[in-house]
Amino acid sequence: MLHMFWTGFICLMLMPHNVQGESLPDIVSKLKSSIAVVAAPYIDDARRLKQASSFVLDRPSTEEAILATCRHVFFDTTMDGSLVPIADTSKIVVFFENDPFSKIKASIVACDSYRDIVILSVVHEKLDSLRIGKVKIVKWQELREGDLIASTGYDFGQRSSQLGKNFFWTSTHSGIISSIRWSSIDENLRKITKVQADLMTNIGSSGSAVYLANDGRVLGMIQGYVKVTDTSGVYNSGLANIVPIQYVLATYYRGVVLIRDSVQDGGQD
Repeated sequence: MLHMFWTGFICLMLMPHNVQGESLPDIVSKLKSSIAVVAAPYIDDARRLKQASSFVLDRPSTEEAILATCRHVFFDTTMDGSLVPIADTSKIVVFFENDPFSKIKASIVACDSYRDIVILSVVHEKLDSLRIGKVKIVKWQELREGDLIASTGYDFGQRSSQLGKNFFWTSTHSGIISSIRWSSIDENLRKITKVQADLMTNIGSSGSAVYLANDGRVLGMIQGYVKVTDTSGVYNSGLANIVPIQYVLATYYRGVVLIRDSVQDGGQD
């Protein structure tokens, strides 16, 4: 019995745990108002929507919100970093969960193709009444492998139809940071740091805010899951790639626009 007690006690002490701060349910409740669905019709089939998650990065005014999501939601890239539109960027809209029956037009204000980032601006008089706030952040240099984290977004779009209108709802997953490493280089041959996490990631998770589970500070956004290929095909490894929040903020504040002139006005009218 004594052996079993000490074994259990040691295992408990070794488990990552939330030592300080708010409870995760309280954090999720506060953060959800800053999470939005982003959608645009496919260029080759306007009846279908390309859809992902996003989160509010800044509130320049009571009627404007700046959101972040992934570049690959709207564009593919060529080997030289040029952007090839796959969605009609002139018809981007966002939906917030606390007002799911309204869609707000959004426009791209900056893009970094190498780091897979798009910054959107939405302007609407009702934003202030929705109590939408900007997120608090934590730099990747402050993170440690094993930190408890969570993500909130719109897996699989999470959409249903009620009264003939779209209704969206968020989902939250928890996990831990698995590794912090550089994964590639940018157009100036600088190393690009990527955070990898043991975190549930699905279609529609791209652009979801990832944050520390004990205080809600956002460390980045989900880029996608790590794919594993074998003789039976390609499947989800259970690991998520996360774009650090510093890169997202740099794209916004520096206005890193890597959109070619031919793409600047979006896709089809």
